[in-house]
Amino acid sequence: MDQAGAQPKLLLRRTETVVEKLLTNWVSICMYGYLRETVGESLFSLVSAIKQRINQGPVDAVTGKALYTLNEDWLLWQVSEFNTVKLNVFNLITTDAGDCDLDDNPPLSVEVLDCDTIGQTKEKIFDAFMNKYGHSQKFHTKDIDLQLDKNETHRILRDIDESSHVLENGLKKLNTIGHYKVTEAWVFLLVLL
Repeated sequence: MDQAGAQPKLLLRRTETVVEKLLTNWVSICMYGYLRETVGESLFSLVSAIKQRINQGPVDAVTGKALYTLNEDWLLWQVSEFNTVKLNVFNLITTDAGDCDLDDNPPLSVEVLDCDTIGQTKEKIFDAFMNKYGHSQKFHTKDIDLQLDKNETHRILRDIDESSHVLENGLKKLNTIGHYKVTEAWVFLLVLL
């Protein structure tokens, strides 16, 4: 009973009313045209440039902290050495336009860091394909496999697999491009699960 009596106090503690919520939504709706017609392109360019700059340095896959950031709270203080690696990626994902094969699509050169996890590498590859080809479908990293095509053998790269390092406390370390010892000019395939 005591807990039930405390519930209305928690609800009324905040000063938000229905009118404030309606006003906020009304302002958002009224600004939609202005944002779309006038400042939308500039805002998109700014966000894209910031994202590109952040991705030029290491980003912690677990905490989201980065070497290049605008906010000191999200700054990655301990940074190990990292190098840029160029990957040649073929897109074998079927889209609405039809099937993709290696003859139709030339490889796309994507720059990643050797400290990027496989999930981060997939995101950078997706961004590169979206920027170049503008696919109408957005896939999630869990729906796609990244395969290493080396000497006629295909190896699926994953964040955690049997080759992952186990830390002292039993946690597994996420695999990176450096973990697989990837060098420049290796061929990768994006394949839908």
